[in-house]
Amino acid sequence: MNELIKIISQTNDLMRITVEICKYFNNSCLVVNSNYQVISYATTDNFNDEVFYSAIKRHEMTYEFVSKFEEEKKDYSYLEIDKSPYKRRISCLLCEGLIVGYLIIVDENNSLLNNFSLEEFQIVEGLLAKQIVFSQQNGNIFSNKIDQFLLSLLNDNFQDERLLNLKIEYLFRKREYPDRLAIIDLHNYHNLDFLDDTLRQDIKKEIPNSHTMIYKNDILVFYSDRYKNVLYRLAEKYNLNIICSNKINRLEHIKEIYLYSYEALQLAKKIHRDYFVDDANRYSLLITFSKLASSNQIIDEKILAINEYDLKNNTEYLSLLYLYLKNQKSLQKTCSDMFIHRNTVLYRLGKMKDLFDLDIDDNNKELLYLLMSGTILYKLNKLDLFLI
Repeated sequence: MNELIKIISQTNDLMRITVEICKYFNNSCLVVNSNYQVISYATTDNFNDEVFYSAIKRHEMTYEFVSKFEEEKKDYSYLEIDKSPYKRRISCLLCEGLIVGYLIIVDENNSLLNNFSLEEFQIVEGLLAKQIVFSQQNGNIFSNKIDQFLLSLLNDNFQDERLLNLKIEYLFRKREYPDRLAIIDLHNYHNLDFLDDTLRQDIKKEIPNSHTMIYKNDILVFYSDRYKNVLYRLAEKYNLNIICSNKINRLEHIKEIYLYSYEALQLAKKIHRDYFVDDANRYSLLITFSKLASSNQIIDEKILAINEYDLKNNTEYLSLLYLYLKNQKSLQKTCSDMFIHRNTVLYRLGKMKDLFDLDIDDNNKELLYLLMSGTILYKLNKLDLFLI
C-alpha cells in the first residue's frame, strides 16, 4: 500500500494511477466522473468482458447501470451486472463531502472483498478523488463540444460574462438554441440490459442533436418543442418520470432553469402514480408552498381553527377557502374545481363566516389567507389542489 500511495502522490497522470490501482487489487477497473463518463481504465492480462469494453467504447456508463446503482447505492455497492460474468465493487469518490466520481473494480476471481480491507479501499478512494478534482480544475472548460459547454453552465464555471457570450456565439452560430430542458428520472426505468443501452439509442435516434447527458444521476435532454411527443412515447415505453422546463430564452440561465425544473420533478413524483411527462410551470404554486411550509410562518388562529374543524368533522372548508381565493373569488371556477353546486359553495362560504368569524371579503387579508391556507394544505399532502 505504501508503494501505491507513493506512486499516486508523485503523478497527476490519471491513467497511470488507474493502472497502478489495477495492479494493486489485481483486478480490472474503471474510473468515471460524477456524470458517469469514463475518464480512465485499466485491465489485467487476458481480461475479457463485453460490458466493460462497451463502456470504454461509449465513454459513458449505460442508463441501465446508473438506474441500478442509484437504487442500491450505499458507501459502496457490490453489483451483479447483466451479460457480464463478474460482479463489481462500486464506490463513491468523495472530496469535501461531494461526489466527484466513482471507482468500479471488477471482481474477476470472486475474492476481492476477502483479500483487501475496507481501510485499503478507502485510502485508494480518497487519493483518487483528489486526483480527479485536480484534473477537473486544470482541464479546459472551454471545450468546443456543446454538451461539455452546457455542463460547464450547469456547474456555474463561467464568471466572465463577456467570454461566456463569445462562447455561446461561437458554438451556436450555425445551430439553433434548444427550446427546453427535459429531466428524466431513472428510478422506475424498465429496461435493465447493461449492454444494449436501448433508451440512449432511442433518444439519439428520435431527438437528434439533443446533447443528452447524465447529470446528478438523471438524464438531461436539451430539445426543440417539435420533439415533445417523443418524450411521451419514451415515458410510456420505459416507465419514465419526465419534467419539461420553461422556455430557454438565454443559455446563461440554464442552471436556474435546471434547479427550478428539478424541484418541480421532485414534487411531481409525489403526485403521479405512474410514468408521466409534465411541465415545470404547472408546479409554481407547489414550489412556493413547499418553501412556505418549511419556514416558520405564523398561521392566523382563524385559519388554524378551520383546519382543526375539517380534521374533526371530515369537511373541506380549508380547501374551499384556498380555491375560492386562488380563483379570485370566482364562484363558477370554484364550483368547477370542487365539483359542487353554486348554492353549496355559497352556503359553505357563509357557514365559514359564522363558524370562524372570517371576513372573506376583506381585501387586505385575501393574500394572507391564501398563503396560510395553502401552506397548511401542502403540509397535509393535498398536493393535487395546487395543480387545478
